[in-house]
Amino acid sequence: MVLCLSFYRLLFDVILLWVSNLCLTDSFATSSPDLQATWWGRWEVLLRKKSGSC
Repeated sequence: MVLCLSFYRLLFDVILLWVSNLCLTDSFATSSPDLQATWWGRWEVLLRKKSGSC
C-alpha cells in the first residue's frame, strides 16, 4: 500500500513539475529555486499561475 502511494505521488510530482515548467518563466524560476525545490512549493506555484495568467 505504501509503495503504491509512493508511486502515485511520484507520478503526480513528475506531471506537476512538467506542467509548472510549461507555465513558469525563466526569470521566475531562477528567482525562487528554493520554492520549486519542494513538492509543495511546485504545487503552490502551479496554483498561483492557474489563478493568474499562465
